[in-house]
Formats: sequence, structure tokens, C-alpha cells
Amino acid sequence: ISREDREAALEQLPDAEEETLRRLVEKQYKSKLAAGRRDNVAAALARRGYSGSLIRRILAEYEEE
Repeated sequence: ISREDREAALEQLPDAEEETLRRLVEKQYKSKLAAGRRDNVAAALARRGYSGSLIRRILAEYEEE
């Protein structure tokens, strides 16, 4: 694997994780967010291993809707 290919793949990882988290929230947690259970959702996502900063950023998008 060339260095350029490896670097390109690594650059895409954060975007992939962000998109995976968006899909997860949309599929499993959107109703809980609508019910005002943001803290419960954030805790569940943290237990799944997502970083706090990523969770806050994604959940803020849903609060804007």
C-alpha cells in the first residue's frame, strides 16, 4: 500500500465515524431525542465508544431541527 493511499484512507476515517453515528442516531435514538432524553442518548452513545465531542456535535444538529 502506498503512503498516499494510506494517508487518504486515514483522512476518511473521521468522516466515516461521523456518518455512522448520524445513521445510528437517526435509526435508534431520534424518538428519544424528540422526547427530551438527550442526556440518556449521549450516555448510551458514549458507552458505545464514541467521543464526547463527536456526540455533542451530532446531537447539536438534531437540536437545530
